[in-house]
Amino acid sequence: MRVSTKKFAAALYESLKDPQGGKPEEIIKNFVRVLADNGMVGRYEKIISDFMDYHDQMEGIIKVNITTSRDMGKVNEKMLAQKLEKTLGKKIEIETEVDQSILGGMIIQYDDKVMDGSIKRQLEILQKQLTQ
Repeated sequence: MRVSTKKFAAALYESLKDPQGGKPEEIIKNFVRVLADNGMVGRYEKIISDFMDYHDQMEGIIKVNITTSRDMGKVNEKMLAQKLEKTLGKKIEIETEVDQSILGGMIIQYDDKVMDGSIKRQLEILQKQLTQ
C-alpha cells in the first residue's frame, strides 16, 4: 500500500512536535530513510508543501494574500495583520502583491474567501448600476 504525501507530512509534523521523539536532526534523518525505503524521495517537495499546510492547520495559522496598487510598507502591513488576527481570531501570515491595475484600495484573500475593496471593483459595480 502506498502512503500519501499528506500522511508522510503529518507523521513528520507529529514526530517533530513530540518532545520525547528525539532530536530533530535524528527525526529528519530517519524520515529521509523511510522516504527512501518507500520510494518517495522524488516526492519530497510535495511532502514539504503538505508539511507546511499541515503545520499551519495544526497551529491555527491562516495565509492571507493582500493585493494593493502600491507597496503598503512594513508598518501598515503589520497593523493590518494585527487587525486581521483580532478579527479572525487566528495567527496570520501575510503575503503582499502589488497590482497597479486595481487602481487603489486592496483585495484580501484567505482560504476560499475574497474581500475585494479595490477601486477597480467599485467602479465596475458603479458602471453596472448606471447601465441598468
